Amino acid sequence: LCINRNNHQKPTFHPLGDFLNPALALLGQGLKNRQLGKNWILLIIPIYAKVSNSEFYLSYIVMSKEKTKILFVCMGNICRSPTAEGAFHSQMQKRGVQDLFEIDSAGTHAYHIGEQPDSRSQVAAHQYNVDLSSQRARQVHESDFYHYDYIFAMDGSNLMDLQDICPPEHQHKLALMLDNIPKNKGKGVPDPYFEGRFDEVFEMLNRASSFLLGKLVKKT
Repeated sequence: LCINRNNHQKPTFHPLGDFLNPALALLGQGLKNRQLGKNWILLIIPIYAKVSNSEFYLSYIVMSKEKTKILFVCMGNICRSPTAEGAFHSQMQKRGVQDLFEIDSAGTHAYHIGEQPDSRSQVAAHQYNVDLSSQRARQVHESDFYHYDYIFAMDGSNLMDLQDICPPEHQHKLALMLDNIPKNKGKGVPDPYFEGRFDEVFEMLNRASSFLLGKLVKKT
């Protein structure tokens, strides 16, 4: 690692140990004070260099945060959950925090696998400059319960479907999307596929996404 370099100084090189020991001490102190959290990763990359017949063992020490992974789930993955994914992505862009999250959506049933979101959902989202057209429907897979940190169902029926197939050790990841809005605990998002109200559904999910993102950003 090259440090202490400016217009008036030559580069200064330090061996791996000079950085490794303080880095590990810093990591230990951070964990002790609970400042780093469980998703921080310490990467130490050793590099061998030879300059003017002199040999150096250098290192890059990188602290990086693992992405928070979120899955949005409805019945067929063509109306509510892709809308939630699109709304949350829009909220991330507004705050400039896209690099902190990995998001996706899925359905509890296999009715529409491979299809685009419902055209009416796309029209409603487009009014808010949110593009859903690149999404394709898929069904929830068992691996999702292991991969994602949070799984948000659009209503109680889909939440129960998820609870039925979710391993016991991952049940704590399941919740209703509208629980993220204050004083909305237990409420579900109406299914616009049958009921219409696509604009209203987008506004609900956009608001829930804003509250959710705000809470998660504070945890990082």
